[in-house]
Amino acid sequence: MRIKPLIIACLLGSLSLATSLKAESILDIYNLATSNDPQFLSQGAQLEASSQLSGQALSALLPNLSGSYNYSYSRGNSQSSFFTSATESSADGYSLTLRQSIYNYSDWVSYDQAKRRVEQAKVLFKSNKQDLIVRVSQTYFDVLSANDNLDFAEAEQTAIKQELEQTKQRYDVGLIAITDVHEAQARFDQSEADRIRAKNRLDNAHEALREITGRYTENLNKLNSNIPLLSPEPAQIDDWVQVARESNLNVIASNMDVYIARQDTKRRFGGHLPNVSLSASYSDTTTNPSGPVPDIGSYSVRSSLSVNVPLYSGGLTNARVKEGEALFKKASYDLESAMRSTIRNTRSSYLGVEASISGIKALQQSVVSQESALEATQAGFDVGSRTIVDVLLSTRSLYNARSSLSTARYDYVMAILKLKQAAGILTGDDLLEINKWMSVSAN
Repeated sequence: MRIKPLIIACLLGSLSLATSLKAESILDIYNLATSNDPQFLSQGAQLEASSQLSGQALSALLPNLSGSYNYSYSRGNSQSSFFTSATESSADGYSLTLRQSIYNYSDWVSYDQAKRRVEQAKVLFKSNKQDLIVRVSQTYFDVLSANDNLDFAEAEQTAIKQELEQTKQRYDVGLIAITDVHEAQARFDQSEADRIRAKNRLDNAHEALREITGRYTENLNKLNSNIPLLSPEPAQIDDWVQVARESNLNVIASNMDVYIARQDTKRRFGGHLPNVSLSASYSDTTTNPSGPVPDIGSYSVRSSLSVNVPLYSGGLTNARVKEGEALFKKASYDLESAMRSTIRNTRSSYLGVEASISGIKALQQSVVSQESALEATQAGFDVGSRTIVDVLLSTRSLYNARSSLSTARYDYVMAILKLKQAAGILTGDDLLEINKWMSVSAN
């Protein structure tokens, strides 16, 4: 009667195994990274911190109200020739003080700067999100590429092993020389070294993915071999450059740096201008003297308007203004650098997409040609017109072509993502579209 629990345990074990081996899509990995990638989470914390800048700057423009309370107690003796008496008294009171800036040019400019910095933090966070999409995709495809290379290395090793066994059999019956056996053995040993390197590369790729997601992922959905080869739309490279000029997030953030630097120069110049402030205070004090003397109460209300005119600060304000002007120039040059880099990256990515499409088509034909060449070489070896070296070289050429084709497909997808990132239009919807080009792993 213990059969039923055993069956249930087996079913639960199978379910657990199936769950653990479930292949994860690129969207699954991206969603996992948004919750675990330290770089992305750090930028999120930076955005949260930067969002408080405008409130801090605004506080300098709003009223400042403070209150205080004090209490004092004293005790002493007075002595004369005839008698000695003790005296004691206490006093307590409170005060309220209100301060309001009426005119402070630097504070108003600082508030404008702070608002722009908050906007810039949002842009940088969006840029970091695009960067996460690219990093996740690159690392994801690095794992797939390394896995493909391991598959090709193992398949090549299997093929070479079969050729080695056939070579030994031919040598045993006297059809070939011992040098052919040695050549085949050397190629087999080399294939084992290639397999070990491919396995190490796969392990390292998994570690890189774990660094982003926070956990090890065994099975990933694979990229289909028949992915659509789509040229960039719009088709003109100059159109992409124009979009990048207007929408690239690094360019937008650098533009904000220029604005902030310009405002900072104005803020520094505010050190030459007068400041006007208003203050008002109320205080109430009660004194409790010793003896039959009644308590003494007093209060006061004061208000004042203060005008502070800077006359001479030893050249400090002028030096600060000149420093601000230099920093504004720096920000302008940084903007130009970001613009040029964006244009270069956009053009490079656009050309990368076009080159990848042409490369994939050429490599597809190359694989077909290499397969035919290997068949012909093996047939020639069977009749004695080709050597085992020719067969081994043809085998290696075939698997090199297959590996290059696999890599070209991943490069094509990454070129698309990098082009959209350079143009500033990369979103999670692009990952959703790429996810349609993938299928569940057979591993």
